[in-house]
Amino acid sequence: EVGGRGASNTRETFRVAIGTEGTLGSTGDGRSIDYDWYYQYGKSERDQRSAGQFNALAFQSALDATTDANGNIICANDAARAAGCVPIDVFGVNSITPAMAEWIRYRPSRQTTMEQSVFAVNFTSSFNLGSLEVSWAAGAEHREEESSDVPDDLQQLGLHGGNRIPETNGDYDVTGYYLEFLVPLISGKTLIEDLSFETAYRTDDYSTTGTVDGFKVGLSWSLNEQF
Repeated sequence: EVGGRGASNTRETFRVAIGTEGTLGSTGDGRSIDYDWYYQYGKSERDQRSAGQFNALAFQSALDATTDANGNIICANDAARAAGCVPIDVFGVNSITPAMAEWIRYRPSRQTTMEQSVFAVNFTSSFNLGSLEVSWAAGAEHREEESSDVPDDLQQLGLHGGNRIPETNGDYDVTGYYLEFLVPLISGKTLIEDLSFETAYRTDDYSTTGTVDGFKVGLSWSLNEQF
């Protein structure tokens, strides 16, 4: 009687990103140190409007009926009656009139927002280690995340004809650093196009869970056409 259940969502997304890249100069052996950096910000908003649900408080007021001095059926609660309460009859086929349905009909709303900002900077260069040329990369990143999901009051109380939906809010930030090395060992040999040693380390400090880190050590072997 209050209409089919459904929902419509309106989403809006905004994002901006800026950054540059370049060279800081040269090291003592004439090699350059290249850099790049960027900053980005994004925000996404959702406005959800639902239909086909009922207001449990209005339903309760409509069920609590009495008669006035003239024998007319009215809502017993004075405040509900002043707000336009229509007594409801739930027994029988088509017993709920359009006026009754309109009094209990409810259109829930729910707003969701997500925001993210990121700043990162990276450096790359190389140096000689004996007869080997070692390439390296290092960088840092700071990221902030924030989100909220805010149903209307009746949804938070579970009085909309469905499960209770609590308001949810949260945010965190994380700062990370990394360092990587690549060392070519052998190239242009039998069955070896390139054999390189790789190692890397990264650490991230989360505002929620603390510090985590990780590292890797490995060999990268590329076969040549002799295989």
